[in-house]
Amino acid sequence: MKRSTVLGGLTIGLVLGLAVWSVSVERSLPPPPKEATEPAAAPAPTSEPAPAPTPASAQVAPVAPGARTGRFDTNDDGTPVEPLPSSAPDRVRLGVALFTYSGAQGVPPGHRTAAAALEQARAAIAASGGDFTKVLAKADPGSRDDAGWIRRGILERRVEREIFLLAKGSTTREPVDTPRGYWVVLRTQ
Repeated sequence: MKRSTVLGGLTIGLVLGLAVWSVSVERSLPPPPKEATEPAAAPAPTSEPAPAPTPASAQVAPVAPGARTGRFDTNDDGTPVEPLPSSAPDRVRLGVALFTYSGAQGVPPGHRTAAAALEQARAAIAASGGDFTKVLAKADPGSRDDAGWIRRGILERRVEREIFLLAKGSTTREPVDTPRGYWVVLRTQ
């Protein structure tokens, strides 16, 4: 057998194996949550004391599917954020430059103010000349040039709308306020 035939067969086998693996990974992901059509029932009263609040210095995981955070689910005027149009993708891949502030999830007290974080994020965008890696260089730890895929319904409505309506290959022109701090987002796919 010729060496080129063997290498060609191995290459095709590798490509097919990766394709099958990626499909199986995609299928193993849970479907995005459906929006509730009826209001949830109020919890029954209990005599147990409420759990102690989590310290601000504790690391907090991203918002769980279906979970919402008040001000991030409404517009500045208090109206609900419009649903994404059906033309928006079901998932996007993105890079995130994070600019944290005191009061954001997982940020200790005494950190910079939200106004200072916003100013720093805007300055990073302005100085970048459109180069996302330059924004990342000025961002806080936890920033990633490839934060991976995210499905619809995971993020808060206002945050999700900003990111999912962003054109592929584009970076947000303004920092996006999230419960975790300001994000400058590059939508890669």
